Amino acid sequence: MSDKIQQLKEKFDSQEDLEQINVWEHKLREQMVITDLYKNEAIKMLLEQLQVKIDDVNSQLQNNQDLTDRDRDKLFVEKRCWSWFQSFFDVSNNIVKSIEQEINDALK
Repeated sequence: MSDKIQQLKEKFDSQEDLEQINVWEHKLREQMVITDLYKNEAIKMLLEQLQVKIDDVNSQLQNNQDLTDRDRDKLFVEKRCWSWFQSFFDVSNNIVKSIEQEINDALK
């Protein structure tokens, strides 16, 4: 992908274009780090455990009618935190694809 970014820098030389290319390059590098992190076995194990916890919270929310409002709120907060961490990696893959598509479109 760095070859394509270099091609863009050669093709477009206005300051505004270069600023956009630099933004793409920075975002792409940032998201590639996250994507590489996702490939780590420890992170995969952590995400699997988070999914188990999320499933457990869902089960508690659905099956336990005796929960107080406060207990339900705590469970929702836990679920949101774990879901946010999970989505961090899902969103990263989509961002990389989006940036790559924008770069490919600009090179046409």
